Amino acid sequence: MRLQHLIIVRLENLLLLLAGIGLYWHLQYSWLTLCYLILIPDVAMVAYLVSNKAGALFYNLTHTFVLPLILLAFYPLYPAVLLVVIAWIIHISFDRALGYGLKSPQGFKITHLAAESTQSIKPVTGVHPDKSLAG
Repeated sequence: MRLQHLIIVRLENLLLLLAGIGLYWHLQYSWLTLCYLILIPDVAMVAYLVSNKAGALFYNLTHTFVLPLILLAFYPLYPAVLLVVIAWIIHISFDRALGYGLKSPQGFKITHLAAESTQSIKPVTGVHPDKSLAG
């Protein structure tokens, strides 16, 4: 991933983080509750004790926006779910704004955002990561 792409992704997630915090504040949820909830997605890192593959799988499941958005679908039935969804999105966007991305089974430090990723993983196509497939 090129530097300008990394900057854009990190900036987007910083803005999402700020929006999440603003919404959390606006809804007058407990800040102490946020301190607890914000740590829960990182519990998935325990799976790294089993293997890199299991660790990456569980870490990525809890660090993608898919599950919080699916959970949000239950908001009409369970309004309290909004608190969890906002905290989860704050956590993910905070990680991404800092440059932490989804993990590779090849190792914890190899992510879709980290600079080491392009050096550590050889492209499947044999094309350099900074070159277009078309040109």
